[in-house]
Amino acid sequence: MIVYAATGDTGRPVDTCCSTINFFTSASSAQAWITAHPNLAATDLDQEQAVTLGRDIFEPLLARHTALDHRLV
Repeated sequence: MIVYAATGDTGRPVDTCCSTINFFTSASSAQAWITAHPNLAATDLDQEQAVTLGRDIFEPLLARHTALDHRLV
């Protein structure tokens, strides 16, 4: 299980969630961590959901950098 937790709802992902993404071996341990951190907006994700979220967040950033790299060539 992966827990995606945000420290805020605006800003770059590196500032709002990267330091609070955690990996757990079970749903119950993920839920225990979420319960212990009530100040975070946390969601537990399975691997497929985490991959989808990662693509949604980082694919546009990578595409932008790839486009810039091609313009430099």
